[in-house]
Amino acid sequence: MKMRFFLLSMLVVLFAGCDKDDDSTTEPEEEPGTVTYSVTYSVNKISDDFFTFGSFIVTYADKDGKEQVVELKKASQLPLSITVEGLDEDGKIYFDLTYGSYIDVELTKETYTFAREVSYSVKGSNGATGSASLVNNSLTVGKNKVEAYVKKMVDEDTTQDTTIKDLMKKE
Repeated sequence: MKMRFFLLSMLVVLFAGCDKDDDSTTEPEEEPGTVTYSVTYSVNKISDDFFTFGSFIVTYADKDGKEQVVELKKASQLPLSITVEGLDEDGKIYFDLTYGSYIDVELTKETYTFAREVSYSVKGSNGATGSASLVNNSLTVGKNKVEAYVKKMVDEDTTQDTTIKDLMKKE
């Protein structure tokens, strides 16, 4: 009987000694119901012919909702991917791709190909996702219509202005 009591006592001491005393820091867990989001804006493709006549201005909202600007002057700057992290569901999704200028150049080719592929995606810490394609097109334009087409592109509105909450409702 004394032996059983001794063994039980030793087991209690042993298990008490194995309690987790780890003082290392860990990432705080999210409060229940708190979800954070990241938004990735992507300019995957703009054809070289676009850059023959001007540059593009990329405008997007940072974490604080302030507009940030990146100028694209040549296709070698692509693909461009910009990620904004730490947004809540009221976080602003603002993205605009503007053809910044028109440069009058001598037209040396019979046709010009204008292609663009621009999108954004949202990912939540809870696994929720959403995305939208802003522009995904390719058009070949004859030499005699290039100037009118490019000037039309300068005026085109590709602005996306919404919130994460509104985008996720659409999905």
